[in-house]
Amino acid sequence: MRRFQANPGYQGIKAPCNLRHRYVFEDVPFSLVPLASLGAQFGVETRAIDAMVRLACVAHGTDYYQRGRTAEHMGLQGLRVSEVKRYVHEGQIRAVQGLDGDGRGNARWAVPASVSGRP
Repeated sequence: MRRFQANPGYQGIKAPCNLRHRYVFEDVPFSLVPLASLGAQFGVETRAIDAMVRLACVAHGTDYYQRGRTAEHMGLQGLRVSEVKRYVHEGQIRAVQGLDGDGRGNARWAVPASVSGRP
């Protein structure tokens, strides 16, 4: 522990005095909830993240799963991992060849609602 305290990069940084802090108000709904939502969509367990979100919900009396950014809210629901990656890197989703499972190489267009303007 002394190594962290002796590191000049950490000098002057203090932890919040209580749980009513932007670290919780911002990080839980806009970082942890999206990670949990995408994990659920892709079959990845996020037990530690879920525990932190639930603790924040109890501590603040707020349903952060309802208020936070889910895959659905971000227009990512139903997309494949490759499509989400493409959206993150390029800002758009183009036709993905051969991913429809029929073996014929048909293109499938996937555009998040937030990008296409759909409700």
